[in-house]
Amino acid sequence: MHEYRIQIILAVLLVFLLYKLLRSVLKKKLEIKYVLSWIIVDFCLLIIDLFPSILTFLCKCLGIQLASNMIFLVAIILLFLLALSHTILLSKLVESNKNLTQEIALLKKELKDTTR
Repeated sequence: MHEYRIQIILAVLLVFLLYKLLRSVLKKKLEIKYVLSWIIVDFCLLIIDLFPSILTFLCKCLGIQLASNMIFLVAIILLFLLALSHTILLSKLVESNKNLTQEIALLKKELKDTTR
């Protein structure tokens, strides 16, 4: 039982995180398209936590000696992809904000011209 303590704690934390994510989506605090990647990562971590032999098998297939090295590699890749997706989203929002500002300025000018 002592050797499974960390697995049980991690599983409980992952289920709690999944619950909080889904609850945030249902309460309209977060949009599903932004939470979906977190839900997928949560499920993958939960599966690896429940079946650690999957991680060992993947390490052998990829030629990685330690499972912890694989976890760090995957975490770095996921963080890179997350940063990239946020950069793309931020770029779209900046462009949208610029367009809205220009439209507002044109409408204000038009309104000012019509009131004269």
